[in-house]
Amino acid sequence: MRKSVLLLVGLLTAACSTATRDLQGETLPAEFPPTTFREAQYVDSRGCAFIRAGFDGNVTWVPRVSRDRRPVCGLQPSLPETVAEPDV
Repeated sequence: MRKSVLLLVGLLTAACSTATRDLQGETLPAEFPPTTFREAQYVDSRGCAFIRAGFDGNVTWVPRVSRDRRPVCGLQPSLPETVAEPDV
């Protein structure tokens, strides 16, 4: 009995860590907005929308999803694309 419980816990832990790792890769913005950005929604350079969330000054950007739980993408980015100046 104890071995089967430990095996089940191990399998669930492995499944959860894999799912979390996969989810994090898809739910992070391509780049984060500057700390001066104050809007409630941010659209990254890929055109995917994120909603500001957080508490007590800690900001987290949560992906905006449609009713079928797919990320909302294809929007115009919130910030203009900046071109890096070449080194002289």
